[in-house]
Amino acid sequence: MGQANVGKAVKLLTTTTTTSTDDVDENDSDDTEDSNQHHTGKALSVLSKDAATAVSVMANKEDRDADDYTYVESQPWDNVTEIKLYDEDSDKLVDIYRYDKKNDILAKYDDATSKFVEVK
Repeated sequence: MGQANVGKAVKLLTTTTTTSTDDVDENDSDDTEDSNQHHTGKALSVLSKDAATAVSVMANKEDRDADDYTYVESQPWDNVTEIKLYDEDSDKLVDIYRYDKKNDILAKYDDATSKFVEVK
């Protein structure tokens, strides 16, 4: 790469003709379930210890089957874990909870007030 190559035009695009064809099955159907269906959240078995504890407390206090949901976890503050529940089948957001492990307080997000309300 000496000085002689400076300013020399370089052809980056090439044109080639291909003779290949694509075969399309016109009877293709999307009626079958995709075994790799995408879910927004994670399964309970792969959550962090704090998130799994929060889900356990939520399931007990709210009488929910924890296996019916996928979860997105976050930690807005130290000792507080936020859990977003997504329906396992529809993948829609169901509820949002925050669990304060230091004070053992579970709170559920209330859409009407835009605040978290303690679950007793």
